[in-house]
Amino acid sequence: MGDDAMVNFSCIGNGRAVYRISMRTPPLMSEDEYYAQAGETGDYQAYADSYFKTTDSQGTILLFSTADKQISTFWEGTLINVYEEDNPDAILWQTPPYIFYAFWENSILYGVMPDASDHSEILSRNLDTGEVTSILTIKNGGLVGRYMGEINNTIYEGNKIYYLIYDGEGSCVIHSYHLDTGEDERLFTDIAQVSFRIISETSDKLIGTMNGGSDLCWITKDDYENGNLKSAVKVFPLF
Repeated sequence: MGDDAMVNFSCIGNGRAVYRISMRTPPLMSEDEYYAQAGETGDYQAYADSYFKTTDSQGTILLFSTADKQISTFWEGTLINVYEEDNPDAILWQTPPYIFYAFWENSILYGVMPDASDHSEILSRNLDTGEVTSILTIKNGGLVGRYMGEINNTIYEGNKIYYLIYDGEGSCVIHSYHLDTGEDERLFTDIAQVSFRIISETSDKLIGTMNGGSDLCWITKDDYENGNLKSAVKVFPLF
């Protein structure tokens, strides 16, 4: 692993972890290396700024098990470049082609990075056989408890996924999907911005934030599933 390599954890649970090692290629030159090529008239800061906005990254996604201390490769290749809106030639950030949601039984649940379509699909990959099956397809929606750039287990009560579907009229409908039975249950209608964003859970409560704020709140699972969101109790401010 080079000095410029980055390590990012994507999913942790059940004694397993998914993490990514990535590095831009070719690597960033040091100031000494740069000036040896460009001479004294060179501008290292300009070179570095251009480098980070134009250089692709190679990545490897790895699975680690604490039980047998084994590491296996899930994927390797070139990360997807996401460009600045007002400068389509400048890389804003880079991402692998997969989103990882949670470990469930002996599988990893994940999705493919969204494209221009309005569909997202939750896939399950058996960690022993490598077999991939489709669990759930969400059209014009997404998961309630998953945030870009955060490690979040999106399975609640051991077998349940909460997701939403936008209705195109400023609202969304919250659903629960049961992994063990395949049952899909419509729960309640919410605002499109989603009132309660789930972060974690206890045995009988969901922990999260309300209405886009930064205050940590809890709500009983019964109240949440019945849409009684006003019963959420503020715990303390996160910031």
